[in-house]
Amino acid sequence: MKPLKNILAPLLVILMHNLCFAQYKVIDKTSKAPVPYAYVKLSKQNKVLLSDFKGEFNLDSTLALSDSLKITCIGFEDKFVSVAAIKKNSIVELAPSTKQLDEVTVTAKKEKYLTKKLGVTKKPRHNSGFTRITTRNGDERATWIPNNYSAPGRLKSVNVFITDKGFPDAHFRVHVYECDLFQTKPGKELTQSNIIACGTTGNEWVNINLESEHIYISENGCFIGIEWFDSPKSLLYYDTIQYGIIRYKNGKSYENTHTYIETRNGTVLGSVPEVYKYSRHKNWLKTPNSGKWLQFPTDESKFNTNDTLDSGFVINTNENNLYLSIPCINIEVSFRKDKLKHEYDMPRAYKLNRIERVKENRFKYPQGNVSELFASLIKAFENDDIVYVLKYLCVYKEGELKEILEDFTETAEQAGELLTQQQKAEVIENLKEFYSNLPYSKLTKVVPHHFNLSINNVNFDLVVEKGVWKISPYSHGSLRFNH
Repeated sequence: MKPLKNILAPLLVILMHNLCFAQYKVIDKTSKAPVPYAYVKLSKQNKVLLSDFKGEFNLDSTLALSDSLKITCIGFEDKFVSVAAIKKNSIVELAPSTKQLDEVTVTAKKEKYLTKKLGVTKKPRHNSGFTRITTRNGDERATWIPNNYSAPGRLKSVNVFITDKGFPDAHFRVHVYECDLFQTKPGKELTQSNIIACGTTGNEWVNINLESEHIYISENGCFIGIEWFDSPKSLLYYDTIQYGIIRYKNGKSYENTHTYIETRNGTVLGSVPEVYKYSRHKNWLKTPNSGKWLQFPTDESKFNTNDTLDSGFVINTNENNLYLSIPCINIEVSFRKDKLKHEYDMPRAYKLNRIERVKENRFKYPQGNVSELFASLIKAFENDDIVYVLKYLCVYKEGELKEILEDFTETAEQAGELLTQQQKAEVIENLKEFYSNLPYSKLTKVVPHHFNLSINNVNFDLVVEKGVWKISPYSHGSLRFNH
């Protein structure tokens, strides 16, 4: 017979837990169905709780009755309730929010549509730290999906690759966010429903149909947010990972094995390595307590500087050999075929090569959004990279490039320089003034790919193609390369 203390001990633990915590539930006011994974914020403690898939959550029974709670969930109206009220009823009802759907224009003309996949369509290939991504309960990771067609399109579905690590059948929530046209970061949320998904056995693509959300993707693409939830049946997951690496020392290569421990308590996404110069804006993270998006930090100031490790191995990190893990997420978007055309042309290389051969460098001169375009224009003029501006930062209508090249060729032959120092100084001064006023500017779409940017009543023609923004030098007098 077991000693009495061995029998009473588990009972005392249960009793103490029940004394300290009480369980409550969040439900849909209309359908009375549970609201899964709602957020419960304790106002005086600045603490955030998360309900489970059944809408249930626990509260410390020692909370003061005067304390208040804010309960939120996407697809529902926020609700404020006192601790006294919730302890009296134990059920919180959230009212569904009213969807504001985009207007649909009906025409007699039959349009042709093309469905394209954007994002990572490949499965993870290797068993290394690059092939898996996970995080803690309630954390959300947003991944930028560039729009390679730079035309507006309707989002049909999201595809997420789930590995067999951790708990493939753990739930996750899907969000869609605008990509700001001025800065590549998550903007306004476009999803209006509580979209919960999960895998089955892992090593599979999970398809989430979003046609009912009526979401339109802009020229800069969008961000897909994946919000993690712990599996209700899980214990803390541990996995020992080993993978081989090749290192170089004194001109010789040698193999080494790297071992580390991973802990997983929810779903684990597949990922692929992508070189930093193409992926530096893609990874963002938001935690329940902060509620703010933070970009995954990388200290670019240490690029191209030799660093000697304890082993004696010397590394030199730069934008071409540093890789980031990008989640295997892609979206299916329907484009109107006529929206894929635009009226501006990119300059032909052989015409500009008559002056000077210049290679494209989007890491040095990024053009992923409007702010980057103006910053790159300023930097290129300061570096006297005028040909680079003409070749990669500008677009032209018919005949404009020929006119500029004729002026440049004549000036270069006579003075030995494309622009005088005074001309460059004037352009730089104007650009800096415009750049400082970008937060107060207005960006208006003229036709697909073509935008009008108004800064202090000055108008610029901007064009975006394959996710790259360019400017027409003829759109404003201060940017015309007159001689």
